[in-house]
Amino acid sequence: MGKMFNSEDPTTKQMLNYIKTHWPEMVENPLELETEEGLIKLSQKANLLLEESGKKMQEKVEVVKKGLKENQILTENLSKRLIVFNGGLKNLQSSLEVLWLELQMVRPPKSPTSSDFYFAGRNIIMKEKANCLPT
Repeated sequence: MGKMFNSEDPTTKQMLNYIKTHWPEMVENPLELETEEGLIKLSQKANLLLEESGKKMQEKVEVVKKGLKENQILTENLSKRLIVFNGGLKNLQSSLEVLWLELQMVRPPKSPTSSDFYFAGRNIIMKEKANCLPT
């Protein structure tokens, strides 16, 4: 098997140095990077890492989606409760307005005056006299 790329190419050298420096766990033997088998191995490891990373990312996405769904349900429930509460407040307001109007229509009894006592006393005296009269 021959080389897949030109190892003298500056871009290739830069890529290989980056992998050796920042991803040492990907390469058991740095000389492998100069063989087709070594590059295939590296490619398989990279694909496996990407797959695992993708799975982890998908799990995180599912957790976020679940959280968003729960938040949406909580928000909808809160909204419904606020609507019911608002309706209750409107009913209470209406009841208080009706009660206020009824209180405005009912006037407190007037306090008795001296003439009221005079007439009440006279009525009592008249009844007593009527009861004492011979029949």
